Amino acid sequence: MLTATGFAPGRINLIGEHTDYNDGLVMPIALRLGVTVAATSRDDTSVRLTTDAAVSPRDVAYVLGAEERDGTWVDRARGVTAMLAREGAAIRGFDAEITSYLPVGAGLGSSAAFAIALLRSLGARPLLAQALSERARRREDAEALAEAREIYTELGAARRLARLDDISGVPA
Repeated sequence: MLTATGFAPGRINLIGEHTDYNDGLVMPIALRLGVTVAATSRDDTSVRLTTDAAVSPRDVAYVLGAEERDGTWVDRARGVTAMLAREGAAIRGFDAEITSYLPVGAGLGSSAAFAIALLRSLGARPLLAQALSERARRREDAEALAEAREIYTELGAARRLARLDDISGVPA
């Protein structure tokens, strides 16, 4: 069994709150607070998640390939694993312990930080960044764009102001 840890910072937008998906400028800044995911591989297709965040449920399990939304925070993990599978990533089951130092719902990017930390722990962050960018361009999908922006921020590509149409598959 292999164990890997991924961390992603929260963020605030110094300039441009809610303007990025309206073709505006945005300048996010990473915080020292963030989310850590410690994932241990499994020999099956089961995913088990445990978190210390103030969310419900705190412990959950699902099966890769059978991801279904239930309206909880776990949808973020299900979305990540489902997208990785669609993009051809060889992913197997894992157990993950999630530690968050970000308050949920405070506008500090806790959902995106969780997704990025999970991707880092699974070693798949660049693949998802590319997929989200393509989806954002194809569909003009504001949610995908916001996710891609978060990933590019984490990759250090947001050291410059970027317009919506500047997002590409490879960080600048």
